[in-house]
Amino acid sequence: MIQHSAEQPPLGTILRTILLAMLLIVLPAVDWSIFGWLHMLLPLLGMVLPIRYGSRVGSRMLFTAAILALLLHLLLRSLDTYIFSCTLLFAGFFLATSLRKWKEPAISGAMGTLALAGSWLVLSLLFSFGAELSPYGRLQQNLDQSLLETQQYYRQSALQSGDGSGGGAALSADNLLLIDATLEQLRMVVPVVLPAMLGAAILMLIWTTMILGNLFLPRIGGTAPWPEYRYWQLPERLIWFLITSAVLALLPVPLLRAVGINAVILLSIIYCFQGLAITIYFMNKWKVPLLFRSFFYVMIIFQSLGTLVLLIVGIAENWVDFRKLKKKEEETLP
Repeated sequence: MIQHSAEQPPLGTILRTILLAMLLIVLPAVDWSIFGWLHMLLPLLGMVLPIRYGSRVGSRMLFTAAILALLLHLLLRSLDTYIFSCTLLFAGFFLATSLRKWKEPAISGAMGTLALAGSWLVLSLLFSFGAELSPYGRLQQNLDQSLLETQQYYRQSALQSGDGSGGGAALSADNLLLIDATLEQLRMVVPVVLPAMLGAAILMLIWTTMILGNLFLPRIGGTAPWPEYRYWQLPERLIWFLITSAVLALLPVPLLRAVGINAVILLSIIYCFQGLAITIYFMNKWKVPLLFRSFFYVMIIFQSLGTLVLLIVGIAENWVDFRKLKKKEEETLP
């Protein structure tokens, strides 16, 4: 069971925590090119404070920091950045709140993901009123425009290389044709898989938040809310959602096919998370040196073949109990 801090923290600790939280919220609005990466820490902030200091005190810290940050955002005229930051804080806070009902990391992660996705959806609908395009539509339009400009650039390069006016090393006709065909294909595929692209960003953010929070809380006097990452496992029933999504992706109905494709992409990412947990489990079991372990992690995560291996291992866990976790659970049952 998660142990919350029962005692009121010292006033100095409260003030320092509020100041730090306020800075994390405000700094991206000061200069996003330098401090934009701090947005990734906001879900962690929203999760850690209620767990470390208790729901009552942690919530008040977050609320106070958010109010102070709002005043500074109004001075900086960056209300849109503030609203985006609040959605990230809400996701982390909801993740912490969900621990009261769901202890399993898979279910808690799902609730945090739905909270962030739902808040973005609500904001997108609100900002759509009175506008020609919704934020999602503008994003789709901007991506298509970027691909079109890139395609036109290479087509222009082909014309210049054909009349000898191009400078530098010219691409061969075959390469230019391949690039043009690839960009044209991307313009057709991106609108279909854009929901999965956004969903993948949300999944990665929530997953990173949970892992960092689980590691960080014990180091600041709290208790880790979940077991170590190498023991995390997905519900067995989830495999049926993957199978159903794969069937939908093969259907000739455009809408059902798009739903199936996006669901397969997102579920594949989730099963890669499980595959990585299994990999870390055996790395620790075999006591692989840190240097070789780090090199191996980089290879399997950033290489397409390594990602495929993680996916296969993560799915196979449903039938092959690699870590013997099911056997241990059965032995502990009365």
